[in-house]
Amino acid sequence: MTILQQSVGYPVSRMSAKHYKALALMNAELIQDEGHANTMTLTELEQRIISWLDGGEYGCHAVLHRNLPVSYCIWREEESHLYVRQIFTLRQYRKRGLATKMIEFLQHNVANGKPIRLEVLAKNKQAAKFYQKLGFELYSHTFQR
Repeated sequence: MTILQQSVGYPVSRMSAKHYKALALMNAELIQDEGHANTMTLTELEQRIISWLDGGEYGCHAVLHRNLPVSYCIWREEESHLYVRQIFTLRQYRKRGLATKMIEFLQHNVANGKPIRLEVLAKNKQAAKFYQKLGFELYSHTFQR
């Protein structure tokens, strides 16, 4: 049993492209929640998930409840860091420590001693506060016009 399973009571599992439907649905909710300008359809999100996971470009772990993902993280190992592309918890499962424990899981089981890097949209103040509370520090600014 992993640290995450012991402390939260939900198992963590490696996801594959066969889980594309559930992951794409959560990705659509993530886009909505963070106020992202992404206009991809659900079918396009499904295809993107499949290509990322089948192509080996990204890995994915999820916290499961009754064998269904309720929190997930899509990541890619870079030379100098672990890049978290997406991390999300379904609304009804928030405030249970799942995202915090997912970050801890990645740090101890995936990052291989490298720092974890992720991006937060500038208008997503709640997420920025959450990651700062976990000890993340501002690394860069990206500007768009």
